[in-house]
Amino acid sequence: MDRSSPFGDDFLELAMTFAMVTLFAGAFPLGAALALASNGLEGRMDAFKFLRCRQRPLPHTSASAVGVWSWILQVGSALCGCGRRWRAADDGS
Repeated sequence: MDRSSPFGDDFLELAMTFAMVTLFAGAFPLGAALALASNGLEGRMDAFKFLRCRQRPLPHTSASAVGVWSWILQVGSALCGCGRRWRAADDGS
């Protein structure tokens, strides 16, 4: 059995999906629903992978939270919000 990392590439993939949905929400509103369905299906596949195909990861004593990913998602949300406000201001004039 392969050893799995607790977050690894799965968190990167979720962050990229979040970024793409927030970036293109105005151009393709259905994208949020498609991303939700995709992430739900992927979550079930990851659960199967972690429960049946991989060994339990070794815990890291230094890890207290998700680390830098929290900051990355907060900055992305703030930039997207600012962009939407700027776009709304341009549309109003």
